[in-house]
Amino acid sequence: MSNALGWDAAGTPRADRQSARSEEKELKTEMPIILLLLMIVVIVVLFFITANVLGVILTLFIAGLVGALADAVVPGRLPWGWLGAILAGLVGGWIGTAIMGNVGPVIAGVAILPAFIGAMILAFIVSLVFKQTGARRGY
Repeated sequence: MSNALGWDAAGTPRADRQSARSEEKELKTEMPIILLLLMIVVIVVLFFITANVLGVILTLFIAGLVGALADAVVPGRLPWGWLGAILAGLVGGWIGTAIMGNVGPVIAGVAILPAFIGAMILAFIVSLVFKQTGARRGY
């Protein structure tokens, strides 16, 4: 008798089962679209993160080259090895750009000519400071 009134054996109305099936069908068609949009957003975010990280790495590499070249030109040695060369390139780029402006080629955000001149100035100052303090310390 329960089947004649529109109820199934589990006690759920038949109309509710049909609406649940249609909602399930709509959810199945909407889910791939939502997943596709989510995947696109994740890919775009990862692309920008990767591009920014690679840009920073490239900037540090170019600054290190500029600092190493300035260290090779100026008598004396920069402290801290390659970290000192990177720091000299970055700070030298800031000093050189403040003195000369953005002149010459720019690679990875580093203006090469002002960065080289600023790194040479910085390396000269650091070599003078370390020469004076090193003589007293016995270096």
